Amino acid sequence: MAFKFGMSIVGITKLDPNFVFKNTMRGMPDWDDSIPKHWKNVIIFGAPMNWDPMYAAIGYSTSYDGYFRAKNASGLMAAFLGELGYAARPQWPGREYEIVVPPLAIKAGMGEAARNGVLLTPELGPNIRLAAVITDLDLEPDQPIDTKVKHFCEECKICADACPSGSISKADKPDDVVRGYRKFSFNQDSCWTMWRQGPTETGMGCRVCISVCPYTRKNNWIHALVKEADPRDPTGLTRKSLLAMQHNFFYYPEAEAYHGDWNGGRFAGYHQPPEWLRSENYLKVEKTWDYDGNWEGF
Repeated sequence: MAFKFGMSIVGITKLDPNFVFKNTMRGMPDWDDSIPKHWKNVIIFGAPMNWDPMYAAIGYSTSYDGYFRAKNASGLMAAFLGELGYAARPQWPGREYEIVVPPLAIKAGMGEAARNGVLLTPELGPNIRLAAVITDLDLEPDQPIDTKVKHFCEECKICADACPSGSISKADKPDDVVRGYRKFSFNQDSCWTMWRQGPTETGMGCRVCISVCPYTRKNNWIHALVKEADPRDPTGLTRKSLLAMQHNFFYYPEAEAYHGDWNGGRFAGYHQPPEWLRSENYLKVEKTWDYDGNWEGF
């Protein structure tokens, strides 16, 4: 049903209390936030963000297209399960998450953790926006996968080199441990600062690390072939060949260029946006009226 609701990938896993947000506020008593036993399984699904704006990051990228479709599917899935007589609790992007979705998606076999700290899926790379439904419906959980993303990220480092805020680790091996899981370190504060400062002429946000990732490609035969061959190649030659092509045949602006001109940048984008996305000409329309504060007539 998730595919019927417009989602591109789906996975199922058991609800893990380690990845449920605690209902505890700083300075407040420790409320009882135990999880009811009937919440047993999580159905997780996702859709990609629009490809053209994503490739045109920073200035034209947006998450809201993917957020909206994932949120819509979450509500529809919860309603569908409810009609069948099962309890269902939707979890969607924005401010409605009660669970930490990416690690649950990893447990559900949807992808692996990438160098830039987000979920990387074999089908869509990190260009994915997730939603979920917690339910009491008995389901067979999916199993985690191993597509050798760890080894790919160890050699790649493209996202770390392109990161405008320098938030992504450039270490050769995972250099941080969080809740018992080894991962590449990631500076959330500097990333969020870059995200909020509005480094473009058209709005806030970044998403450069998602755009430049070699896995963020629409499905075509050469990328499909490489992604299938790399995990099965014990020599690593497939991976090295792909990365050599990425570095030599794809243009990447220097990290500083993504900043606004007040920070020494030039509002760079990973790719130039298509004509239908460009707003510069429309922002320079000649003013042909005077507004005196009276809305009547407008």
